[in-house]
Amino acid sequence: MKWTKMKWMSGLLLMVAGTLAVMGLAAAGDAAPAAAKPEQEKQVLQVTVTVPTSGWKFTIDEVFQIGEELWAIARLQRPKGAAMQVISKATAKLDWAGPELPVHYVVIGHPHPPAKPEPNVEYVKSRDELKEKLAAAKALYPPPAPDAAK
Repeated sequence: MKWTKMKWMSGLLLMVAGTLAVMGLAAAGDAAPAAAKPEQEKQVLQVTVTVPTSGWKFTIDEVFQIGEELWAIARLQRPKGAAMQVISKATAKLDWAGPELPVHYVVIGHPHPPAKPEPNVEYVKSRDELKEKLAAAKALYPPPAPDAAK
């Protein structure tokens, strides 16, 4: 079969058009998930403290709203068994979809609180020290049980 200049050009154009169409579909498929936005972006509540050994368990157990501020109550628990005797960092983290307000962190159970803590971090020995402050607070996390709301 003899290729004329016209047949060669139309074959090349079809090949380029097909390649561009495939690339367009692939790009459109990639762009769709990136364009979708979550209904409400989550804020991350996170606090890091220095601890005397490795292996400490550090979790944000409760979140309250007091006025125009969130209070994240984080509990620090000593590791069971042997732990490396090295000064370490422990981080408590919570994905938060509630109101975006300034956060005040309360750390319960730190064996040696720093002399000058960060401005938004408070250290207490037990939750009992917070009873007065939390009496009028609105509990946000964990969500109250359905039976408790009745």
